[in-house]
Amino acid sequence: LCVVDDDYSTPVMEQPNTVTKENGNWGKWSFTLMRSVSQLPPKKVHLVRHGESVYNHQLSNSKNWEDPTVFDPPLTHKGQKQCALLRGRLNSIQGLDSALWVCSPLSRAIDTMIYSCPFDIAEMTRRGQVIIRQETTEFLQTTGDIGLPASCLRNKYPMLAPGMVDLPEVWWYGNLETNNIFKERCSQFETKTSELERIEKFKQFIHSRPEEVIICIGHSLFWKHFSRSSDGLKNCDMMEMNL
Repeated sequence: LCVVDDDYSTPVMEQPNTVTKENGNWGKWSFTLMRSVSQLPPKKVHLVRHGESVYNHQLSNSKNWEDPTVFDPPLTHKGQKQCALLRGRLNSIQGLDSALWVCSPLSRAIDTMIYSCPFDIAEMTRRGQVIIRQETTEFLQTTGDIGLPASCLRNKYPMLAPGMVDLPEVWWYGNLETNNIFKERCSQFETKTSELERIEKFKQFIHSRPEEVIICIGHSLFWKHFSRSSDGLKNCDMMEMNL
């Protein structure tokens, strides 16, 4: 699979980038991305999808595939076990001890990071190695993609509060009138334009960081669109990109 990165309107030459996708016990497969040459140093980015959530479980067992209406769903027991297996795969990444960990503000992603990280997550956050970024949240199309306000997340995950200093109170698409976890309201879906803007902002964020290895915990649709892959990651699968 070849994808052209059109960040530059008049590219002089093309540079291949290898993407490796890991599918649990099924091993790894690779494909090549083509992007325009830039002066930015390449980053080794590991995209990780969260473990199975209650939303995933209910949807997979639904006969009509309707929205299960579960806001900010937690991980299932199976999802927690997937995270334990993921920890071993993450631990094999070269340079992991100095890597930056970037996570979506949705609880299932944060819990996946906590359960799968082989290091003391609180100490890493204090050192500035853990950041919660709104750009990496899921493409909002269902109730499961509406989360908790930043103040609630800081109360729920106090050890991660230093990594949420730049997180807006309402970080998901829409507002508290249209999309609200407490009122169980979901009436405004994200536009493709909005997601594309998030993708570009996240690319800029990655290139602004000094770390060469970045672990990103997020979601199936967003990573599929971010990487321009033909399919999405399964729960706790990983994809490696040179960005």
